[in-house]
Amino acid sequence: MTALAGRTAIVTGAGQGVGEGIARALAAAGANVVVATRRAETGEPVAAAIRDAGGLACFVETDVTVGGSVEAAVSEAVGRFGALEIVVHNAYKPARAHRLDDADDEVWAPNARTAVWGAFYCARAAYPHLRAAGLMEGGLLV
Repeated sequence: MTALAGRTAIVTGAGQGVGEGIARALAAAGANVVVATRRAETGEPVAAAIRDAGGLACFVETDVTVGGSVEAAVSEAVGRFGALEIVVHNAYKPARAHRLDDADDEVWAPNARTAVWGAFYCARAAYPHLRAAGLMEGGLLV
């Protein structure tokens, strides 16, 4: 038994790269994993590979730039596995590379929606479940 056995994790951006590695590592450590990514063609194979290796995983189509989409993914995690104890916001939408002095609001906006708003939506949706699991105190947003 590991410390993560039976714990439920949601990993955004888990359809490839670092997010896929995080999802697979959590599953190898015994966690139930929700592979939350925008595209089934990348997310479902990751969830299937985890299941094929003996883990518990599901894919949930999730766009972290939409609060309701994140809430639906969290609800699916709790509905399927009974709780939510681990949240990894790894989703990233790369933009064309720009020098800082050449970047304008339009260049920055897709990154901000994914990184900043996505993190907020993940935290807001997961907070009640993390608190119920005794993993968070307070909830003060400053």
